[in-house]
Amino acid sequence: MAIEGTFYKRRYFIGLSTDSKPTENISPLDTFYEINLSGVITKEYVWDGDSWAEKQSSADVSDRAGRLLGVVSDYAPALKVYESGTVLYVCTAAPGSILTNAVWRIMKVDTTTGVIITWCDGNPNYDNLATSLAVVAALSYS
Repeated sequence: MAIEGTFYKRRYFIGLSTDSKPTENISPLDTFYEINLSGVITKEYVWDGDSWAEKQSSADVSDRAGRLLGVVSDYAPALKVYESGTVLYVCTAAPGSILTNAVWRIMKVDTTTGVIITWCDGNPNYDNLATSLAVVAALSYS
């Protein structure tokens, strides 16, 4: 089953290569991240209006205010996802990053009442520890 989250009206999906990619009510530029069983992103697909097309090139990802949120490229970043009830903590870092180093960007996805997304420390910076569920859940989000 794929995980869905909404960011600035652009939707992102995460699933295994064996998962069915959604095909109904998909908007142009919606993105599907294919992960392996270790939780590492192996491929990125963008909806081209008719089907999912594998993305090959690098691009900066910015929010509506033009702030750089990160770089999407054809290398697989480190990804660690923790789950606690209806809350997911999505931790991303450069490939090969160690969970005990403060080099992680952490997004909290709360699906208790709809989908509410917040960032650790209120920003998408790569400066947090992602050691365990207890550690990431205890951090502040806004």
